[in-house]
Amino acid sequence: MAIPDEYKIEEVVRKTENMMVCRADHPIHGTVIIYMPDDALPSEAAATVKRHLYQSGIQMRSISQLYLPFVTRALEVSQNPNEPYIITGYSKYNLEKLINEDVRLKPKRIYQIFSKVLQAIISLSENGWQTDRLNPYQIKLSDIHEGDATITALLSTGFQPTVTGTIPISKEERLSDTVTLPQDAILAGEKELRLVQRNIYILGDLVYQLLFGEKYHLSDSNAIVNIRKLSAKWRTVLDRALSPSIEDRYESYESMLRDIERALSRNKRIAIAIAPLVVLLLIVGGLFGYRQRHRYQIMTSEAGQAIKNFLDIVDKTESDFPEPSSVSQEPNDDSILKPFDEIAATHAKKE
Repeated sequence: MAIPDEYKIEEVVRKTENMMVCRADHPIHGTVIIYMPDDALPSEAAATVKRHLYQSGIQMRSISQLYLPFVTRALEVSQNPNEPYIITGYSKYNLEKLINEDVRLKPKRIYQIFSKVLQAIISLSENGWQTDRLNPYQIKLSDIHEGDATITALLSTGFQPTVTGTIPISKEERLSDTVTLPQDAILAGEKELRLVQRNIYILGDLVYQLLFGEKYHLSDSNAIVNIRKLSAKWRTVLDRALSPSIEDRYESYESMLRDIERALSRNKRIAIAIAPLVVLLLIVGGLFGYRQRHRYQIMTSEAGQAIKNFLDIVDKTESDFPEPSSVSQEPNDDSILKPFDEIAATHAKKE
């Protein structure tokens, strides 16, 4: 392949759909990912893969020019249909890798990831790119436990341009209260709805695998038990995404995103609600700490030390003083007159 010389390929990290995914280094872009056809393919298969990869490169270039949030951008794509390649920024992790390595994530982190994924899908849809079938490999992470997620619109089961057109409406139809759409338009709408619900089911299954380490099966009684272990705010999203009834599933990416954002913001609302109490506790704690510090400063001063020494002496000598008798005794007449008798006796001797 005619990869520019400034890209130094380090290793093949994956082979998928007859393509090689390589990690390479670039003096400006740093670590990058290069998608290219597998050199070991027979000529007929290689021609098909090259054509597909070249078309994907055109697609990636068009999407990259939109600068959509949380959508992977192509750094460079081949201009030669006989030697196609696509170069993107490097992400250390993707959801397929995490699932294969049995990595478990906390609900909050999982829903943060899928919030970004849904925002990317909605932005692509609003700009004319329809999500065909999601693949966990397309969802990239620079870090497992923090940071944003991006989605790569690359694989054949990825994103396709939305076919749009106008339906001619006659003057009579414009004047009427209702317009009956052609049957083909109704069928196309149903097909798009089922496509959205299938992808939402895929997202729900990915959430379940990242939470519990196994694929979701409707017939598995443990699956219901596992989902019931989640708090209500996380469980609501998963119940609707994986509902056995199509009527109960989400009908749009926007509705799923709203529920996820509501769940993620719930803790923030609780934190805001208790903020005044926290501030009050901090004030009380600060006043108590100030009083304790002020008391310490007094007790360590010269006057304070003198008071402390005096109190220590009192404490030490307190036990030397006789304790008053708890039983009061009334003096008798003899004890009262005894001193006077002694005086009289002494006076008699002198005489």
